[in-house]
Amino acid sequence: MAMHLNTKNSKGFTLIELLIVVGIIAILAAIAIPTYMKYVDRAKLISSVATMDVIKHDLELYNNDNGRYPGIINFPAFTDGSGNLVLLSASVSAVNEKINAWNSYNLLAGNSYELIAEAKDSSNTVITLTPNSISY
Repeated sequence: MAMHLNTKNSKGFTLIELLIVVGIIAILAAIAIPTYMKYVDRAKLISSVATMDVIKHDLELYNNDNGRYPGIINFPAFTDGSGNLVLLSASVSAVNEKINAWNSYNLLAGNSYELIAEAKDSSNTVITLTPNSISY
């Protein structure tokens, strides 16, 4: 008993059809993945800026309680020169998770400060915090 393949009524996809579908999927992925990564990167920057806003709030609370901003901040523990915690409403670990690096903290004349940090985005965007603004 011989088996014959009936090519006119065969079911399934040809190799060419499968290659075309794989090619279309590859093109869509090449477009979608970079766009998705931009959104993820932007979200990381926004999260870092929001964290700096929390720190700004805590520095204002510190200023209200002590009549001055801290002279120094020891990173990553967020303590002042006397070992007192500077962060009052946020946890130190939560703040440190959102920032890639703490660059500097400077107490300026006129009861002001400048805190400079790097965001956890792909380009390590520098964020500068002062009592009046957050810039990046």
